Amino acid sequence: MHDVTAWESFFRDALHRPVALAFVTDLDPAVAWSPAERQLADSFKSTDRRAIWLHGRSALKQVLSRQGEDLDTSGILFPAPRWSLSHCRFTAVAVGLPEGSSVDGIGIDLELGRTPPERSARFFLSDEELSWISGIQDEDLDATLLRLWTVKEALFKADPDNAGRVMTNYRVQDPSAEIGRAVSFGSEMEYASLAIPGGMLSVAIKRV
Repeated sequence: MHDVTAWESFFRDALHRPVALAFVTDLDPAVAWSPAERQLADSFKSTDRRAIWLHGRSALKQVLSRQGEDLDTSGILFPAPRWSLSHCRFTAVAVGLPEGSSVDGIGIDLELGRTPPERSARFFLSDEELSWISGIQDEDLDATLLRLWTVKEALFKADPDNAGRVMTNYRVQDPSAEIGRAVSFGSEMEYASLAIPGGMLSVAIKRV
């Protein structure tokens, strides 16, 4: 059971921002698509990739609707200062902030039913983070790696200047913290991570 309202409340409290969250597992046939959106969807040769794109944009439309925004998502490119998307196959989650929010970017990452292997940690954790994680007990290691993976993905997505950067460029101040701060090239960022049924969800923002 997915309590999206409770998730949204958690991230609002953790980040002190009025985030809006939407979670889509089944595509609503009643969703209205603009000609531009249909053209983008039809550009995917793979049926699965087209469906994944539609699920993500459907979640984004829900966020836009709550914000009183234009529901045509075709012009929204990522990274975007006020919106972010994440997919896990045909499950999608979107997050948004209202106009005038004091952030340079927002990012979200969802992982369900999978954990990054320990050998991959060096590709997304800094040397300091790797040193810390070496002391984690085996029974807690998978959950910790999953949390930090989603945090790093969310931080990367929240950075409007992420072109050419990698996840090790984003360093969390306290790897043990589910709600905390991070830094990248002198820029301060914040994040929150939440264990949900079957996986992990993280949201990050980049301060102005």
